[in-house]
Amino acid sequence: MNAIEIPRLRERGNDIVLIAEKFVENLCLKMGRPAVELSEGVKQNILAQQWPGNVRELQNVLERPR
Repeated sequence: MNAIEIPRLRERGNDIVLIAEKFVENLCLKMGRPAVELSEGVKQNILAQQWPGNVRELQNVLERPR
């Protein structure tokens, strides 16, 4: 059986923003809140991070209260 390779976040380029948008959309649905759009500044901050981990790390950052 072959293993499924899942690239790390830092290897995903601009797809990180698409993944973040989907996580935010799902979080809004889960919380019963209207959908929000990520600002360009937030998108740039997401892209500027080093992201040593996988998509769960991104999800945890987005779900963590500030």
